[in-house]
Amino acid sequence: MKTRKVSSVILLFLSVFLLSVYNAYADNNEIQTETDSIPATSPKFPYKQLIVPVALMTYGTIEVTLAPKSRLLNYTIGHEIINHQPEKFQVDDIAQYIPAASVYALNLFGVKGKHNFKDRTIILEMSTIFMATSVNAIKYIIKVERPYKSSRNSFLSGHTAVAFTGVKFL
Repeated sequence: MKTRKVSSVILLFLSVFLLSVYNAYADNNEIQTETDSIPATSPKFPYKQLIVPVALMTYGTIEVTLAPKSRLLNYTIGHEIINHQPEKFQVDDIAQYIPAASVYALNLFGVKGKHNFKDRTIILEMSTIFMATSVNAIKYIIKVERPYKSSRNSFLSGHTAVAFTGVKFL
């Protein structure tokens, strides 16, 4: 079971890393067509953009796989939450939907988007289904305990995944 967990985390790390590399490369190198009058130049890869994501992914991988008993940050935050028992604040439950909802709100105020209402809604639904499937599969493979110790599906954050799906949709 431990080997499966480690291999799942490493696969997740590599997938996110390769996606980051692809996005950084694609953002900085526009594809030229035959009709472009500007000659193609050698693309330059922005390695500096990868420093922070790679550092954070490495820290997360090390914390989850190699040092499960010394999760200093997770245990410190969990200890504070359990000791102080704050009232449930609902803003995070609402804020995760703001990016996706703002697309429709902007359309109501006259800002035209790339797609019509039907296509836009289908794109949002498909990306949400893919995101929810991916996040829940990873949650139940890795099984990181929640700060309140109520269950073992804390990592990945569903709220964050919904928010970033909405941001990419926006």
